[in-house]
Amino acid sequence: MKHFFSMTLALLLLLSACTNREVVEETPEPTAEATAEPTPTPTPSPTATPEPTEEPEPAYRNPFNGAALDEPYSGRPFTVMLNNLNIALPQCGNGEADIIFECLAEGGITRMIGIYSDITGIEKLGPVRSIRPYFIDIALSFGAVICHAGGSTDAYTRLYTGGLSYIDGVNGSYSFSVFYRDQQRLASAGYEHSLFTTGDDLYKAAEERNYTLEIDDPETYDSGFHFTKDGAVTDGEAADTISVSFGAKTTTLHYDADSGLYSAEEYGSTYIDANTGDAVTFRNFLALYASTSVLDSYGRLSVDLFTGGTGYFACGGAYVPITWEHESTNDCFHFYLEDGSELLFGEGSSYVAVLPTSSGSVEFTGTETAD
Repeated sequence: MKHFFSMTLALLLLLSACTNREVVEETPEPTAEATAEPTPTPTPSPTATPEPTEEPEPAYRNPFNGAALDEPYSGRPFTVMLNNLNIALPQCGNGEADIIFECLAEGGITRMIGIYSDITGIEKLGPVRSIRPYFIDIALSFGAVICHAGGSTDAYTRLYTGGLSYIDGVNGSYSFSVFYRDQQRLASAGYEHSLFTTGDDLYKAAEERNYTLEIDDPETYDSGFHFTKDGAVTDGEAADTISVSFGAKTTTLHYDADSGLYSAEEYGSTYIDANTGDAVTFRNFLALYASTSVLDSYGRLSVDLFTGGTGYFACGGAYVPITWEHESTNDCFHFYLEDGSELLFGEGSSYVAVLPTSSGSVEFTGTETAD
């Protein structure tokens, strides 16, 4: 019994020791998680900046304004004599001319001749005025139908004997009224400054006269004006303002860098087309010096357009000296840079001043020299 008690006591002591023992749990070492290697972001290959693609040269160009054509120009140009006295302004339809020549007439005044590659659709043209022989020379250089109202004796001699295509608002006879008097101009400016016509009526009159209304060979026709897309002078002197003096009369052109065009001013006012009320603008400026002399007491002039000479060309706000040639009435004008290379015009309309070598002048002003 004593032995049983001793064993029981020993067992109880053993259990008590186990109960009071501090239990220390082993903290497991943290398991290192596998860290994925970062995937490198591919560096994009630098994209090469494409070289600007040069616009291809059009198959054909309008020989008067350089506009792109799918087929060669095959019509026939018309020229119209435009009254340029202050009292006769504003002109109508002048803004639709591809080229405008301004030349002296008698008494120090100037007159203009507009060259139109397409005369149709112009609602009002004029005031139409009389013609002189050197204006005939200009018209013939383009192979044009000549539209005028009267003329000097020498001019009529050439028209009557030269087999030329012309429509006369003074001595012409037609089956319909090609020309008319604008009553408002008649009242405000007078009889000789009031004669007008339309593009469609001129074309119809040419048809009635059986004039050829297509050029002979569209593939080889040469207007003398050869074009490129821009045409801006890149190695000349600045020409932001161009003052053209014919002697007693001055025409001034102002360059607008945003449009790349010149607008004109004469008699202190902007040169506008009364059909639209807008300023007439030009891409190209050309000045040609020509020997000029007085023929008679009335002041009629002889202007030599066949010997050739010097001049200036401006486009894009800068100008360069040029030379010009015109060998015969069957030939067009030819224009060259000083190094003998061909002059190229910018796409658009052109203003041409024919200046007397003795008294005409051109003054260019600008802010800087063109690069």
